[in-house]
Amino acid sequence: MGKKVLITGAAGFIGKHAAERFLKEGWEVTGLDNLNDFTYSAQIKYDRLSSAGLDVKPLDGGAHFLKSGNFSFYYADITDQPSVGALIMDGGFDLILHFSGMTSVSASSLSPQAFFGANVQGFINVLEGIRQLPPEKRPRLVYASSAAVYGNQIVRTLIDADRNLLTPDSIYGATKCMMETAAQTYANLYGLQSIGLRFFNIYGPFERPDTLLHEIAKGLEQGTELSLYGEGNACRDYMYIDDCLDAVQACCDKWLPEGASSIVVNIGTGSPYKASDLILKLETISGRKLRQKRVPMPKGEIVMLSAGTTRFNQLFGVEPKVSIDEGLKRFWNWHSRYYGQGK
Repeated sequence: MGKKVLITGAAGFIGKHAAERFLKEGWEVTGLDNLNDFTYSAQIKYDRLSSAGLDVKPLDGGAHFLKSGNFSFYYADITDQPSVGALIMDGGFDLILHFSGMTSVSASSLSPQAFFGANVQGFINVLEGIRQLPPEKRPRLVYASSAAVYGNQIVRTLIDADRNLLTPDSIYGATKCMMETAAQTYANLYGLQSIGLRFFNIYGPFERPDTLLHEIAKGLEQGTELSLYGEGNACRDYMYIDDCLDAVQACCDKWLPEGASSIVVNIGTGSPYKASDLILKLETISGRKLRQKRVPMPKGEIVMLSAGTTRFNQLFGVEPKVSIDEGLKRFWNWHSRYYGQGK
C-alpha cells in the first residue's frame, strides 16, 4: 500500500501543486478545502482542482466528496472540528500538509475574527486530531507559516532562528505567530512533532489573483493602470513554485534534526527584488508597457523581506533552481493563456 498524505487547503495555490507533486510520486492524496471566496473568487480554486485531475462538476450539485485515481477530495471546512478530527482519526495518514488558511494582510485587518478562526482554530483542530492518535500512528506534520510573522524589520536578512525578529504588524502575521507557538507547545506537552514553513513570496501558475505579479500581468494584458505603492521600492523574496515544492518535499523526507521536536524554517531564495524591477522584467517578457500610478503604502504592508536560508540549506540541502527571469517567463505564459480564456 502506498503512503498517504492529507493536504488541507488543497484548492489553494501551494496545496494544488503539492497534490500534483505527491500524486506523481505515487502517494495516495486526500485533499480538504471549503472553496470559499472570502479574499478572491472561488473560480480559480475549482480550476486548480480540475487541473489536478478532479471532475468538479458534482460540487455544483451538492457533492461533498470527489475522487479520481489516487486523489480524494473533501469539500469541508477546517474550522469544523468533528469533521477534521474524524478525517485524521480514520485516515491512516503518514503525512499531513496543513496549507489551509486565509492569506491577505489587508483583508485580515478588516476581518480579524475570520482570520483567527480559519488560521488559528483551524490549526488547533489539526493538532488536536493528531494528538488523539497513539504516538506510533501519528503522521508527520508540515504546516504553512508566513514571512508576515516578521513584520517590518530594519535588518535586511531575516534569520528564522532569531525569535527576537518576530514582530508581526498585521492580523494575518499575528495568526501565523500564534500557530508557530501552538506547534511548539504541542511538541513540548505531547511530543507532537512538526515543521513550520515561513513562506516568502511563492509564485507561479494558478497563484492567487490578489498578488502584485497578477496585477502587473493583468495591467500588461488589459492595458489597465497599476496602483503601485510608493516608488516601487518595496522588496520581496520571490521563489518559484517548483523550488518551493522541492523545499517542502525535502522537509517531509529528511524530517527533523536529531533532538528537535518542532522547528520553523524560512522558505525563500535570499534574493529580493523591488516591485519596479519586476515590472521591468515583465514588460520585457511581454513586449508591453505598464500604466502606473503611485499610491501610499497601507498599514501592515511590509517594505523589505529577504529570507535567511542558511539554516534551511544546512538541514535539508535544497537550493532554488529556477531563476527569477525563467520563473516570470513561465508565469507570464500561464497567465496569458488562463486569463486569455476570459477567466
